[in-house]
Amino acid sequence: MIMEKPFQMGDSIAKEKATFEFPPLSYHVLNIDSEAEIALDSKVAFEGNLEDHKMKELALERVRLHGWHNTYEFSKAMGEMVIYSMRGDIPLVIIRLTAITSTLKDPFPGWIQGNRMVDPMILSYGKANLPSFLLNPEAVIDMIPIDMVVNAIIATMTKHGIARKTGIKVYHVASSATNPLLFGDLFKVATHLKGSKEGAK
Repeated sequence: MIMEKPFQMGDSIAKEKATFEFPPLSYHVLNIDSEAEIALDSKVAFEGNLEDHKMKELALERVRLHGWHNTYEFSKAMGEMVIYSMRGDIPLVIIRLTAITSTLKDPFPGWIQGNRMVDPMILSYGKANLPSFLLNPEAVIDMIPIDMVVNAIIATMTKHGIARKTGIKVYHVASSATNPLLFGDLFKVATHLKGSKEGAK
């Protein structure tokens, strides 16, 4: 678990990057009310004219303007900002997760409910439905087993629930800082498992 700072109103990835430049670069200030207004006005303007497609394009444009990679990350960050601004004196713990994958140990190794995140890619590759996949084999994929996520949540609830101190703590539950997994290694394991399965037939 890695300690992080909370997002406050007006924070953005673009703002953070701009402040590290010399001289500091200009950036658009993130205002959640303005973002909601832009989305609502655009929905009305696009109605009946490729509405879904244009709304997706608008969302990606707004996401990139503020420095995030996708709408999922952007909406989570804005949610954190709203919670932070409205919490008053309520103690708050935010846990940010990387890609969740199947269990390490509990209830048994490899358990997951449904196919989510990276699991469909691994399954498709293992079943030869995905013969190739373009990626950098040296790139790190950050995944965390679901039972480790549950343990992290229980640990933070215990630590901060007992303390009952007002304030906010933000943790990132991740694996790449201490146990990085390269895409190349992931596919070597998938290839090995695929070979073992075929050999057992």
